Amino acid sequence: MKEQKNYSGEFNRFDFSDYKDFIVKEEEKKRVYIFDSSVIIKWFSRIDEANLTEANMLYEKVLTREYNVLSPELLIYEIINVVRYKTNVPDTEINEIVKNLFELLIVIRLDSDIFLEAYRISQNTNSSVYDSIYLAVSKKYNTVLITADEKLYRNSVPFNFNIKLLKDFIAEKDDF
Repeated sequence: MKEQKNYSGEFNRFDFSDYKDFIVKEEEKKRVYIFDSSVIIKWFSRIDEANLTEANMLYEKVLTREYNVLSPELLIYEIINVVRYKTNVPDTEINEIVKNLFELLIVIRLDSDIFLEAYRISQNTNSSVYDSIYLAVSKKYNTVLITADEKLYRNSVPFNFNIKLLKDFIAEKDDF
């Protein structure tokens, strides 16, 4: 099996110009997305839930590197916490889940600017700071945030954030 390069540890502040060996062509930038934990947790779910098929379609795109996913560190904490308390994933699989997350995602360390922007966004949208971190990262990197969280979507749309519901994103794309 070909060993994948782990890009997570290489970025304190993500910049496309620092990302040359991963995204070679300018047109590939449009294939960089942010998925929040409401999407990614579905990759590891053992229960039938809304948009599971759509989430798995995105998973296939990420596995084949057709889509590249930026993720704030927060996502790792959220996924581990959900697995711990709200899923029926066996504890023995947590190592594999964490390993997969770091292999598939580009994990971004959050800086003070993102935290402060997330706080402002949280105030404006009446969303949690946790959810607002994804919006702040999306804004900073001018990238679409894909979510399955309808409340976050409803709260964000009036403020013109670049956010799509998972089901709508899949319906609009022509590469599925």
